[in-house]
Amino acid sequence: FEFKEITSHHVKIIIKDLKNKASVGPDGFGSKHFKLCSDYLAAPVAYMINMSFKAGVFPKPLKLAKITPVFKSGDKKDLTNYRPISVLPTLAKIFEAAAVTQMMNFLERHKILSNSQYGFRPRSSTTSA
Repeated sequence: FEFKEITSHHVKIIIKDLKNKASVGPDGFGSKHFKLCSDYLAAPVAYMINMSFKAGVFPKPLKLAKITPVFKSGDKKDLTNYRPISVLPTLAKIFEAAAVTQMMNFLERHKILSNSQYGFRPRSSTTSA
């Protein structure tokens, strides 16, 4: 398997398909920012993704997450009553979507996934099993 070069057009599609969440990662940017500026960001983001794929390295700054403790129930002074929520940079999600698309296409084209594999497949879920 080898990653193919991604185009700015494909990056625009990925950005358009991002969920409209208000949350922002540690970089301070959310999906809404990318959607508003996709015409200007698509080419440089495609370039960064292609350089990352060629080098075989995921950029370190994109590995950082903003972690927020969310209260579940019970005593608010008890730390076990909180669960961590991690928010990754939106740019990391765009990188991931570009990689996942190519890997899934490869796996399906070469019939590597079993027919009994339901999770992580388009138009399928573990409840389909």
